[in-house]
Amino acid sequence: MANQYVVPSKDVEIRIKLPDIPSIPIETGTSLNLTYSQTVQDIFAIGASDPIDIQDLNAQYTAQLSFQSGEYQLILDAINGGIPAGTAPYATLNQVPTFTLSKVTKLRNATIPKTVTESLMNCKVETNSSDTNRNDAETLTSVSLRGVGIQRTVAPIAL
Repeated sequence: MANQYVVPSKDVEIRIKLPDIPSIPIETGTSLNLTYSQTVQDIFAIGASDPIDIQDLNAQYTAQLSFQSGEYQLILDAINGGIPAGTAPYATLNQVPTFTLSKVTKLRNATIPKTVTESLMNCKVETNSSDTNRNDAETLTSVSLRGVGIQRTVAPIAL
């Protein structure tokens, strides 16, 4: 029997969702790094050398996504195809309004099979970059994102 803790990358989907545009799957993702972090501060009392508490201060939600440059261009085309007539098309994902980035993980080998969706909410692209070298078999684009929160949903799956 397969280990329930191990999830192969083939059981993970990455999706982008903008308002009023159908969800767009990332078909050629080569890597996705989601980072959820927060600043914490020790609380001290007079006369105590050890902290008496720890307080969370600022949370940060970031992602780094790499995928084929051709798909990047086609995603921009899909987004531009959904904007109102007369609106200037977006030249880069940095110009796109906030959106949701979701990582959908199918836990097929879990005791109770399920799909877990982690969504980075209200994302904006901080940077995107592409590197092209001669004789490369592929050209990748990397996009760095920031969001304002995360949402996690769980749903059972039938095998």
